[in-house]
Amino acid sequence: MTVCVAALAKDSEAIVLVADKALTYGDNILRPAMQGESGVVKMIEIRNTRWAALFAGNPSIAEEVVRQAESFLDGDAAQADTHEGMMECLKLAYQSVREQAVIDQVLGTRLLTKEALVMRSKDMLPLPDVYFMEVAEQVRKFNVSCSLLV
Repeated sequence: MTVCVAALAKDSEAIVLVADKALTYGDNILRPAMQGESGVVKMIEIRNTRWAALFAGNPSIAEEVVRQAESFLDGDAAQADTHEGMMECLKLAYQSVREQAVIDQVLGTRLLTKEALVMRSKDMLPLPDVYFMEVAEQVRKFNVSCSLLV
C-alpha cells in the first residue's frame, strides 16, 4: 500500500509532498504479494507549472497521464493557473489514458476495436448480445491500477 501525503505549510504559503518508496509485486493467485523498498520516486512534476502529482499504483500509467496533461497544457497553458482548469486537464488526460488501456487490454485481446464494438457498419454481422454484454462488463470493471493526488 502506497502512502502519499500533501500538507499545507508556512501559513498555507507552501505545500509539502511526501510519498513512500515501497513497491508491491505479484498479488495474484500464482504469486502472493511481495513488497519492498525501491528507488522509485512517486512524485512527478508537471512541466512548466507549479503543480506536481503523487501517485499510487502503476507508474507507467501515472507518467502517461502527466505526459498527456502536459501536452494539453502546451495548447492552453492558462489551464494551469486555476485549480479547476488543472483538474479538468488531468481528468481528460486520465480518461484518455484509461480509454487507450481499455482498447489495448480489453478490446485488443478480443481482436476488436472501439469502432468495431460500438459502430458496426452494415456490411458486418452484429456481435452476439451475450458477447457484447461480456465485453461491456469487462470495460466497465477495467481498472488502470493507478491513483493520482495532485
